[in-house]
Amino acid sequence: MHMVLSHCDRCSGLWLHETVGKIFNTCRIPQPHCDSLSPQPPPNVSNARKILIMVNDWTYAVEVYDENRKLLSVDDIEQRVRCVIQDATRRSLAGEKAVPVGVLSSDHRDRWTEVRPFTFPVYAAAHSI
Repeated sequence: MHMVLSHCDRCSGLWLHETVGKIFNTCRIPQPHCDSLSPQPPPNVSNARKILIMVNDWTYAVEVYDENRKLLSVDDIEQRVRCVIQDATRRSLAGEKAVPVGVLSSDHRDRWTEVRPFTFPVYAAAHSI
C-alpha cells in the first residue's frame, strides 16, 4: 500500500525532525527576562549518553548509550534504574535527607533565575550510576 502525504503532513514531519533534537539533551537555562537553551554536548562527551533521574530529591545521571552511541539493552537500563531506586531507598532508610532542588524549577521563573547559581554545588554532588 502506498501512502501519499499531504503538504501539511510533510511539514509536520520536518517540524518534528528538527524539534526532537532540541527537546532531548537540552536544558532550559533561566535568565532574567528571557531563558536560553543549554548547548548540546558532542556525542563523545560521556554526559551526552546519560539520562537524569530524580528519586526522593536525589539526582542521578544514568548512562543509557555506550561509547559508540549504541543504546544499551533494556535489561541493562532496567538494572541501572533499579540501582538508582535501591540507592535512594537505602539513603532514605538511613535517614539521609536530600536538598529538594527539583522544587525550585517549579517556582516562578524569575525566582528560579535568582537561586539557580546557588544550586550548582548541589548538582556537583549528584551520584552517577
